[in-house]
Amino acid sequence: TARWNKLLAGNGHDIVVQAALRHHYSDIYAQPQAAATQLFPPSSENSNTEQPPSPLKEQLARETIWTVPNILTISRMVMTPFIGQAIVQQDAQLALGMFTVAAITDWADGVIARTFASQRSVWGSILDPLADKLLVICCAGSMVAAQLIPVPVAAVWIFKDSTMIATACAMRYQSLQGTPQARVRAFFNMRQPTVEAKPLMVGKANTFLQFSTVLLVLGQQAWPGLLTMLPEQAMTVCWWSTSVLAFATAVQYVKHRRTVLVTMSPSK
Repeated sequence: TARWNKLLAGNGHDIVVQAALRHHYSDIYAQPQAAATQLFPPSSENSNTEQPPSPLKEQLARETIWTVPNILTISRMVMTPFIGQAIVQQDAQLALGMFTVAAITDWADGVIARTFASQRSVWGSILDPLADKLLVICCAGSMVAAQLIPVPVAAVWIFKDSTMIATACAMRYQSLQGTPQARVRAFFNMRQPTVEAKPLMVGKANTFLQFSTVLLVLGQQAWPGLLTMLPEQAMTVCWWSTSVLAFATAVQYVKHRRTVLVTMSPSK
């Protein structure tokens, strides 16, 4: 306003010019503050207006780690080595019971996260598939040790899930900023999610087939007469069809890793 009044006042030499200016710009002069803003807009450097927080920052601020789906997922991860131990010790009924409970938690955490928005989290999108992959790797290795499935089948399963875990870890590390030491410290910071997983349908189908195959193998060992109704080659077909799909899934995930694993930068 002061700068506008100074412009109108001039040097005080010409009253006629000042009057003409006032008459010509009467609508602006009536609102000197608005006119000053139009003529002399504040520079971005001096502006004190705070920018609204980005949607990502708001999401991270609301991020809750200990949601019900995440607790179910972590419980599945805790159960994994005990399931593997039961398989190696050929306690098929115990292994089948624990694996069934783990599979139910996998189904339940997905249903809860999809139904209740407050139970969704970025970390949940990472922990859930990670828990599935660790469970499959453990079961595949244990079933080979117990001579329940062929070595090539287990090798393909382990290759697929290990590749996907390694890819996710690499993208997580690359998404962090700072020195290598700072990145390593931030890598395990659950309050700083930087990568969100968006699984492909082929991956979901493969996980379902892997879980079903493990259930069939353990069920056959727990109650040998239960699956006699199935064709003789049914188990072999199940092994290799799952393995082929597992290899295709690994290729697709590596090829489309920028779409499946969305890197987020909290600074943006």
